Amino acid sequence: MKQRTVYFHRQFTNKRIAVTSLRRLYLKHGIKCKKVRHEKVMPLRSRTNFVQNCQLLLNEIAQAKREGRQLVYLDEINFTKRSLKLREWSGRNSNLTVDQKEVYVGYRSVIASMTEETGIGLVMIYEQAITGADFAYYLKKLRAKLGTQPSRCSWTDWPCTSRRR
Repeated sequence: MKQRTVYFHRQFTNKRIAVTSLRRLYLKHGIKCKKVRHEKVMPLRSRTNFVQNCQLLLNEIAQAKREGRQLVYLDEINFTKRSLKLREWSGRNSNLTVDQKEVYVGYRSVIASMTEETGIGLVMIYEQAITGADFAYYLKKLRAKLGTQPSRCSWTDWPCTSRRR
């Protein structure tokens, strides 16, 4: 609030407002300090390319299903101290706490895969960021776990180890 009074004085150099007066004014008009939500806006050109790429991917998935291929979905996620919720609802006169031992575990990266038929597949946890070599190793392990079932990597620029030749 103090900073807001300074801004007010800069805008109106011949006027001053006290912090308590500004607080009362804000309360009277229902103005509250809230967390700012950030939104990502995709440029039109990127959005057009995104829609085209999605359509191509859906066509590839439909083709793979017609060929009887097993679809494997995989993703990578990072867990850091920033993954912790900063705000949460709680009852009156109660505080939410987080055990510091749970917060300061460091950085973790996880690669996990799943299929429609078997659910969660291979999960690998790393204590650092995942490199290309880690990803290639993961794909080798995944291929060994999948067995002889035909599978195909949809990224043409990635040296996919599970691609049938």
